[in-house]
Amino acid sequence: MGPHSRFTFSRRDGQIYSKPRWTLQYKQVHCYRATLETLLLQLEPPLKRAGLRGVKNAHLMPFEEYARKAVDKMDVVLDEGDLSSQYIQSCLEQWQRVVIFYSLRLMVAPVIETIVQLDRLLYLAEQGWCGCLLPLFDCRLSPRNFALLCVKPESNHC
Repeated sequence: MGPHSRFTFSRRDGQIYSKPRWTLQYKQVHCYRATLETLLLQLEPPLKRAGLRGVKNAHLMPFEEYARKAVDKMDVVLDEGDLSSQYIQSCLEQWQRVVIFYSLRLMVAPVIETIVQLDRLLYLAEQGWCGCLLPLFDCRLSPRNFALLCVKPESNHC
């Protein structure tokens, strides 16, 4: 990959959770994060995807404490009324929707990853390079186990 390409948070997150780990604590933490991001969009629209901090042992704390720790380094003031409003409670009760969304995202992630790899391979082929995708190691170690290997031939035939 070139120096200008970056993996988005959601692509990295999808790889981390590629194995089924949907225990109650993961459901709760993902729901906390989705609810807090919803709240931040209402209070501070410019803070969309502002980069919330990870909170250690978030599944062991109430939402209010999680929210304060997640925005600790940000210039955001969360008041108690916002954190315990009926709207926030209704968001927290919708954890099943969060699980469905994340599950669908995780199922689609490998397909998107494959499309990106094949697109890169096709681009190089269009530029006259002969290439292939080679698995370097067992995909159970990491889903990103492919290397794009290519050679520019002296003639234009691969």
